[in-house]
Amino acid sequence: MKMKFKKNKHEHEVAETPDQIMEDTAAEELETLDEREPEILDDVSASDDTEIHGRLGDFSNENTVIEGAPPMLKIDHLKKRYANSEVYSVKDLSLELKPGEVFGFLGKNGAGKSTTIKCLTGILPFEEGKITICGYDIVKEPMQAKMSMGYVPDNHSVYERLTGREYVNYVADLYRVPKADREERLNMFLDLFRLRFAVDRQIKSYSHGMKQKIVIIAALVHSPRLLILDEPFVGLDPKAAFTVKNELKAICERGGAVFFSTHVLEVAEKICNKIAIIKDGEIITAGETADVKGNETLEEIFLELTENE
Repeated sequence: MKMKFKKNKHEHEVAETPDQIMEDTAAEELETLDEREPEILDDVSASDDTEIHGRLGDFSNENTVIEGAPPMLKIDHLKKRYANSEVYSVKDLSLELKPGEVFGFLGKNGAGKSTTIKCLTGILPFEEGKITICGYDIVKEPMQAKMSMGYVPDNHSVYERLTGREYVNYVADLYRVPKADREERLNMFLDLFRLRFAVDRQIKSYSHGMKQKIVIIAALVHSPRLLILDEPFVGLDPKAAFTVKNELKAICERGGAVFFSTHVLEVAEKICNKIAIIKDGEIITAGETADVKGNETLEEIFLELTENE
């Protein structure tokens, strides 16, 4: 192997180890592949957002809701306060999500969206209230509740030294997905998200958008009944955003449900059957998307309701 040198923190050239050389070479090769993959973007520009919205289509009015069925998600009078704080981040919050629904959870930064999502996924404890996932109490039956859901966080909390394939297999093991099923689903999603070329490379060499894709694939590999997403479209290129939208629709058609937060109001308006707007830890409006926005756009209603008093 050809000897390579790099500068250390003292600006002296030192020989790299074989492992370092392999890692550097892999990263360089991936950068080259990225340049040949026009659909893979590190971040989505403002002009790309317009394309995403145009390609998503509108299925907010499609009737996939299963009336009379037990709720997929039910939150009763949730209250959450962080340690050493006298202010509740979430105040007496209640909502219900039926099978077949896509529920958009909207609010400004700091409104309580991510705190609510971390409570309902079992990441954060809460002081008062009750949360049930597919009939399971998240406090009393946490394993059953978590096995019923898939979760895409608002940051890439992944093991970056694993390859994409190793990470998805790790998550599939946690959810006890049979080997044949996981391989079939992984191959399908790799093609849909155009990520096959990088699946056997370490995640630490992925771009922002590629990390988002592998996290979404891992959340879908066990075919969850309830999918929970926190800002899922951030960093996705238009093709990947379109693919995610179709997967959300497919989950609802199978009798599942989707709960997600987003700042992209045009996306929420197009794909959500129901929405709720949260401000200072309290829901200030909720209901069918068409009823909430009336004759105005969702953006107009959102700005009206969330302006400081």
